[in-house]
Amino acid sequence: MATTDFETLKEHFNDVLHVNHVFQTQSIRKLPSLLQERGLIFVTGDVGMGKSVLMHLAHHEHAAQHKTLFLARPLENAYELLKTLYITLNPDKTTVPEEELLGIFCRQYNGKPLYIFIEAFELMDYEQMKLVMRLKQCPALHFIVSLNTKEAKKLTNNRHFKVIPDAIYPALPLSPDEVLSYITTIFLRAQHKDIAGLFNKEVSLVIAKHTKGNLDRKSTRLNSS
Repeated sequence: MATTDFETLKEHFNDVLHVNHVFQTQSIRKLPSLLQERGLIFVTGDVGMGKSVLMHLAHHEHAAQHKTLFLARPLENAYELLKTLYITLNPDKTTVPEEELLGIFCRQYNGKPLYIFIEAFELMDYEQMKLVMRLKQCPALHFIVSLNTKEAKKLTNNRHFKVIPDAIYPALPLSPDEVLSYITTIFLRAQHKDIAGLFNKEVSLVIAKHTKGNLDRKSTRLNSS
């Protein structure tokens, strides 16, 4: 009887996102609504809840029609952020006097939509966050940022400096049906029909219960407790 190399199978469950290989979940169904938002939009959730998936899908859709910028992590300081945004719309420019940048932005971006995606927004320092709050007042600048749910609450409730988003989109946990669909889809796509057949609704209920709908919970132990 052939044995299954489950260590090798883990490779099919990596963090590489292919926008053409995303199946529908409660979170993904929010995408059309998310694409209509303007200003500063929070995409919140714990690690593994699908924030990056929503961010990349929204970026993919907006990039087909608009100028976009995707930052996988915050930049060093507010000036670097402002300069990066400016150069995005002006590839021929490499340097701009710092004192002129903000005024240039508010004038130039009045009629040219720019969608800025920033992951791990909570890692920004307050100067960068203040800059984002100022820039979002420009009608054509829109920020879609991802951050941990707890950090989002801290930012919106901070007594000294509040970051007020125009909309919040929480990444939702997978339902048992979505867990089953996700796992079987991965195995079928990898041509492991025999392994996909080992999973059913009863198994997915157990997985969803112990992972709380978050399949990235690496510390989760599936047992009978």
